[in-house]
Amino acid sequence: MKKLLYIHGYNGSPDGGSCQKFRKYMPADEWQVIGMDYNQEDCSVALQQIRETIEREKIDLVVGSSLGGFLSLLTTGIERIVINPCYSPSVELPKLGPHNGLPAPSPKMVATYAAFEPQLKTFSEEERKLITGYFAKEDELLGDNYKEIFRKDIGSFTDIPGGHHLSEEAVDMICKNKLTRNIELEVF
Repeated sequence: MKKLLYIHGYNGSPDGGSCQKFRKYMPADEWQVIGMDYNQEDCSVALQQIRETIEREKIDLVVGSSLGGFLSLLTTGIERIVINPCYSPSVELPKLGPHNGLPAPSPKMVATYAAFEPQLKTFSEEERKLITGYFAKEDELLGDNYKEIFRKDIGSFTDIPGGHHLSEEAVDMICKNKLTRNIELEVF
């Protein structure tokens, strides 16, 4: 059985709605979907936790959304899918305020992510081939801000329906694309 590691976005949950949708749409007889939590306060620590989980669980595919998409991009040497990746945490995280009793991102936290942003421009051709990108057509949080940068730094991507938080239709489309590679998708 193959294993998919889902990495949630800022203040998300390892068993939140998006992870549950991947569990619903990836065939349970072929794929085990594992959600993980990570230390959001320090990008370096988060990346180490992700690497340890990949090794311990023998992960085949990493899927990350938003801030989890940024972390997934940096998790080299493995196939990964990034969805609405927060391509520039140093720009996007300071825009967020306190939410659901959780504090706003601190400048110290933001700095730990900013230090890794230049790495997104240095991927080899082999590494870029391991990355599949998806951007929501109606992303209310990031808009179209990172599509052209992603295309330049990483390569093509596919538009998916819905907004920043994944819809059932979007997850179904991503899973079908991963499983069949034959469906008609608009690649940009």
